Amino acid sequence: EEEEDEDEEEDEEEEEEEDEDEEEEEDEEEEVKEGKKEKVDKEAAKKQQESEEYRLREMMVPRKHKGLYRSMMKNRKKRVNEAKHLERKRKQWDEKNPTAPAQSAASPKKKAKKT
Repeated sequence: EEEEDEDEEEDEEEEEEEDEDEEEEEDEEEEVKEGKKEKVDKEAAKKQQESEEYRLREMMVPRKHKGLYRSMMKNRKKRVNEAKHLERKRKQWDEKNPTAPAQSAASPKKKAKKT
């Protein structure tokens, strides 16, 4: 058993030495290259900054108001999704029925104010 343990230890040491030799060869092959200016997408950076600020603002909502806040956001999301769904349905309907006036979909009628 002792001989097997010694053989295993020697094998492990040889493998480690081989790994080190390979790493040294890889380091020698790499060259230092001139740096290039990183292109920054200003719009994406601004959007990321705004989303981060929004998340931080959400975290600042006191615990006793979080339930109300979550329900408000849930209802807001639901309204937006419902509006998008209705817009898609309207678009599909308009495509199926081209005889309908296109103007009604573009600009909804406004109610006249009573004075």
